[in-house]
Amino acid sequence: MPSSEPSEEWRTAGPVAVSSQWSVLLEEQESHPFLAEYNYRLRVFFSDDRDGEPRGTVDLHGNTGGRTSLCLYRLTSPGGEVRVEVVDRIERSIVDLDELKLLPDVPRATERLFLGEFLESAPPLRFVPARPDSVCPWQAPRG
Repeated sequence: MPSSEPSEEWRTAGPVAVSSQWSVLLEEQESHPFLAEYNYRLRVFFSDDRDGEPRGTVDLHGNTGGRTSLCLYRLTSPGGEVRVEVVDRIERSIVDLDELKLLPDVPRATERLFLGEFLESAPPLRFVPARPDSVCPWQAPRG
């Protein structure tokens, strides 16, 4: 039944392993009844052993510009801390997995690895892993 209210339902993609101990699950929710605007959040999981345990949820920057793909990067500091970066064509969210919060920028001397894309151009929302030679479409050189 059509509604003029935004959906309460969160659609999910993942979980995606971002390291041997961390994984994330992307959640998406419509935020406007008529416009293609969405809220996003990451559910974060940690595991020292065999079974992962939920660590918490981090709200990402919203999308006010219509459906898009979201690129996922693993960020590794020289000290071994793992963070993730979620990038769309307008915004980027850098997530500290330990602290469950957004960071304003990528810390210095951080290694950045493209892991793949969350695609929502055709339902269902899904994650497509990166190939060795692939790049995020928002980071690709324009010709």
